Amino acid sequence: MPRLESRLRDAIGDLDTDFAIGDLRRSAARRRARSRATRAGSVVALLALIISGFWFGFGRTAVDRLTSRNAGVFPDRTKTVLIFDDSDMSFTQGDTSYGAAAIVDLDHRVIERRLMKGLAPGDETYGMGALGRSVVTYGSAVWAHPLDGGASRRLDGNGSLWIPSADQPNTVWTLRYERYAYTGTPTVQQVDEREHVLRRGIGMNEGAGAMQHPVAGIGGLIVYEPQNAPGFLLWNPLTRRVTGSIPTGANRYFLGAIGDELAWCDGDCSTMHLHAVGSGRNRVIRTPRGLIFEFDGPNATQFSIDGRWIATMAGERRADGRIVADAVVVIDRRTGRAKTVYRFTPRLPEGCHESEINMPGCTFQTVAFPTWSPDSRRVFFVVIKPKQVAHVTVGEYVVDADNVHFADLPLTDVARSLAVRRADATALLSAAAPFGDERTCTKAMVQATRKPCGFRF
Repeated sequence: MPRLESRLRDAIGDLDTDFAIGDLRRSAARRRARSRATRAGSVVALLALIISGFWFGFGRTAVDRLTSRNAGVFPDRTKTVLIFDDSDMSFTQGDTSYGAAAIVDLDHRVIERRLMKGLAPGDETYGMGALGRSVVTYGSAVWAHPLDGGASRRLDGNGSLWIPSADQPNTVWTLRYERYAYTGTPTVQQVDEREHVLRRGIGMNEGAGAMQHPVAGIGGLIVYEPQNAPGFLLWNPLTRRVTGSIPTGANRYFLGAIGDELAWCDGDCSTMHLHAVGSGRNRVIRTPRGLIFEFDGPNATQFSIDGRWIATMAGERRADGRIVADAVVVIDRRTGRAKTVYRFTPRLPEGCHESEINMPGCTFQTVAFPTWSPDSRRVFFVVIKPKQVAHVTVGEYVVDADNVHFADLPLTDVARSLAVRRADATALLSAAAPFGDERTCTKAMVQATRKPCGFRF
């Protein structure tokens, strides 16, 4: 038995998990069934299927690593394209910023690189998101890029940023400042992807001493997060007044919003609050035992398109006070039950000492950037490696099957991601044909030529 377990763990490769070996007889039957169905495939993938997970929440999650012998990067058709913010490189032409996006066809192993107006590196709450059948980006201005390949539209001018409209997902709020984002009093508007304006008004003063940031639009109001005080403020941009507030504890962190609910955590972030703005109802969701919600806002917490599920990153607080996001938690929004669907044990890279944490090459492996598929059946996330590697590891949790798969994509330094239907994004993927290999399509080439390119992997 020890020899078999050793062989199984060797088959997993470098995937760092603490998952136990499940029932071998049941696993062997599953391997035989898979072998009969496929009549081929990777021995590694077949053996990896027998690795199963602990019950952290209310079910067991199987883990599988795929090999290049599969047609797509995951075992079943996702019908999904992932769009990554690849904009560690950017430039400005005239008054418009450009950044790189990497568009990944998961089912056909194709990656296209292209420039997108408005996509630029930054620490804003929202950099790239969905808006109807478009991708909305923020840089020097707010842009909507149609998935069908049509002309990009500028939703608001220079000095503007955007926040989502939680109860009207086919619109966003843009906030335009006189000089710099989060400085002064912005003019605001609620607008759709075709530049139709639903509402116009004035935002809160965010100048010196004010220190409050807009995080979402709900019911015609803009929710502001004060930086030096607990709670949230509800601002009516038409009457230019604060119409209400949401009380919170100290050390409050905004996590996201959907419908009329605002998600936040406070204190040690061991609980998530879902607060209904209209009724005032406040639901409390606890993390699986021993975990703390990652409080990097929408970059760490995402609602499924149908509103049923919440995916969030979580971790433990270490003895030195640091929190390492080492787990993916999925919450059933109807019942409030939270389940850990993937978790690993954080370890420093070999040769690193505790005193060298956060120095180059001495950071922990973490998980980040959850994004839901358009059909709300699966959530994708990124495993961030502690050292520079030539690939990005992407995980996929399938809700119905309750399992996790991993695949390595030939990308580096991605930030944030967006999942769209492949049927809606064919125009983006066809522009670079014929496809070469990745040596003929690098970030530097895209920046130099300012033309899209693509490759198979």
